[in-house]
Amino acid sequence: MRTQFCFLIPFFAAAIMSTHAGAQSAVVGGSPILGYVFDRSAERLRPIRGVPGGATIGDPLDAGFAIQQAAVASQKAYALAIAAGNVRLIRWNPSLATTDLPVTGVPSAVYLSPQGTAAAVIADGWMGLITSMDTATPQIAGVPLDAQPVQAAVSDDGAYLLAALPDGSAVLFGKDATRTTLPAPAPVSLVAFRPGSTDALAASTDNRVWLIQHTDSAPAFTQLAESADGVADPVALGFVPGTNRAVIANSGGAIQTIDTALGTRSSVSCACKPVHLEPMSTPGVFRLTTALAEPQYLFDGTSGQMFFVPALPPKHTVERRPRN
Repeated sequence: MRTQFCFLIPFFAAAIMSTHAGAQSAVVGGSPILGYVFDRSAERLRPIRGVPGGATIGDPLDAGFAIQQAAVASQKAYALAIAAGNVRLIRWNPSLATTDLPVTGVPSAVYLSPQGTAAAVIADGWMGLITSMDTATPQIAGVPLDAQPVQAAVSDDGAYLLAALPDGSAVLFGKDATRTTLPAPAPVSLVAFRPGSTDALAASTDNRVWLIQHTDSAPAFTQLAESADGVADPVALGFVPGTNRAVIANSGGAIQTIDTALGTRSSVSCACKPVHLEPMSTPGVFRLTTALAEPQYLFDGTSGQMFFVPALPPKHTVERRPRN
């Protein structure tokens, strides 16, 4: 079957193809995989087959159960899923396998670290920090949680959960049961860890974004951008791996990149409504949208370019497994 691929702006094509000529993508069954995504309508996972420059959404994986919520670590070939009140680890390399993870209470949210080396499960009054997901015995450190996060981030070493709480505070929860409220200059609504670090980003309800250094020792907030710089209702934060570049996804479609060391910045529009920054298999590539009945818009943080994967045909967007 011939794949189709469309670009937001035609003259971007050559730049994107050139940028990714040497990029590494996961290969499954002889076919390159740009990443895996959660199909909420089908309650299953699907691959995005191909590479930037030519990709389509593939057939769903049959894990044997319906998935209500999932966080996908494409670079590590696993997903953490909530299914029928349980938390299940789904792995697909070298073959599809699932593992039930013990949790305390009914799970309500799952979060992954930037590089997918750690994760967290949130339940009422409890959280579990998960590591060693690439082994036969994933490790879970259960910690009391006195408030449900509005949004949260996990450090790559699995030692911390940084949470934006309903009252606007930013709190660092440690796997050793420590709880530290960070001195945020304004009510915090979004957080994200830097890959391989305890430095982080935070966004506030008044459209300001900060770099937080040393969250686990002497947290210091440095403002990176505000509304005058184009920050407008940010919905997600992240870092381009291996760089100092922070990424801000705004609800109106503007994707901003700021070098936290040099202060240089750039912005590009996706002509879409971003909802997250989900890392794909290729480092630095983020998925912005989720509804598979619509084109999947992606941002390449390395080149600063936008591209999209065509929407699923209508016949593929309504299939759903019976619930267990």
